[in-house]
Amino acid sequence: MKVLQTFIVLFVLAIGYGLGRFHGAIIWLKKTNNSIVDNNHESLVTPTKAPSKTVPTANSNHDSTISKLDFCWQQHDYVCFFQLLNLLPEQQQSPWVPKILAKVDTLESHSSAQSYVNTYLNNIENYQVSILLAFSNYFTSDNNWYGALELIDLARQSHNNLTNPTLETALDDQVIDTLLEADDQLSQQEWIDLLMYANDLFNHLGLINLYLAAEYMQLEQMADAEFTLTQVSPSDPIYPKAQKLLAQIQQSQAAPNTINLTPMGQQYLVDIKVDGIAFTLLIDTGASITSLAPQALSRLGIDQQDSIKNITFNTANGQAESYLFKINSLSIGTVMVNNVTLASLPVEINDNADGLLGMDILSQYHFQIDQQNNQLILTDRSH
Repeated sequence: MKVLQTFIVLFVLAIGYGLGRFHGAIIWLKKTNNSIVDNNHESLVTPTKAPSKTVPTANSNHDSTISKLDFCWQQHDYVCFFQLLNLLPEQQQSPWVPKILAKVDTLESHSSAQSYVNTYLNNIENYQVSILLAFSNYFTSDNNWYGALELIDLARQSHNNLTNPTLETALDDQVIDTLLEADDQLSQQEWIDLLMYANDLFNHLGLINLYLAAEYMQLEQMADAEFTLTQVSPSDPIYPKAQKLLAQIQQSQAAPNTINLTPMGQQYLVDIKVDGIAFTLLIDTGASITSLAPQALSRLGIDQQDSIKNITFNTANGQAESYLFKINSLSIGTVMVNNVTLASLPVEINDNADGLLGMDILSQYHFQIDQQNNQLILTDRSH
């Protein structure tokens, strides 16, 4: 009986010891199962040694995070890496910045660079300005001008950077450098589009308005140039230059534009340009709309398929079917009208004229014909 009692006691003690070990294992698993997990990953880090029986200190948690950061970086798992980096205080992220920046230069394609940048932006809560500017420089070198500007805008919004005048100036300089580099690569219209986009993001930078106004003036779009210059803030250092340029525009618009004419009987011929192509039109104050003859349309590459509306002309020989079409610009001397609707003449006029200059253009100005000097004088109606 004593032997049996002894066996039972030993058996119970063994069970108790085993249960205690099993319960300890459960606690250990709970304490160490803190790996980053996302939709595409199971546990990214597996413990390799038995944990300490003591509660982990702040230092041991930090060391664990650093170890996992190294592991994710070596595995090129940047989702895991940036999620873990985001857990560290900003000052503890700094040692990783050189690695992050150096990685950008090793990416072989635009798509991989875009993916890397997006992974950073989607997983980091507080962006490092140096990283955003490095990404911006990479996009600039890749001719991704819009992406480069967006990253500079993010840098401006991060960490209340606007309270740091030196940093604000550096960011503004990078905006201008990006735009000037783009100017060498883009067509005039593409650069204007980029300037308009930059103006929306960085409307505090009057220099962008100055660039835009200069392009508009080159295209003789004086109204657009004038409006753009009026948007420069008086507090902007560029304001005096903007005002000087604005005064020049207003003075030039106030002066009449004089265009030489060629007499043809009791009428006059005037040289114009339609979308940059030269034509000669007959001035017809009785025509309600400016129109081009078939031979002129063929030079522009316009035909019935480009019609926006069918119309009927009343001619000396009765009614004739025609159509309306759009052009980008029509210029007479230094005067330019944009986004113009013209008509197709159903008949040829004569060998000297490519069409008729009608009142739809002339009535936009105070105009007069100086018959003594054979000149057309146009004055802006706003002055």
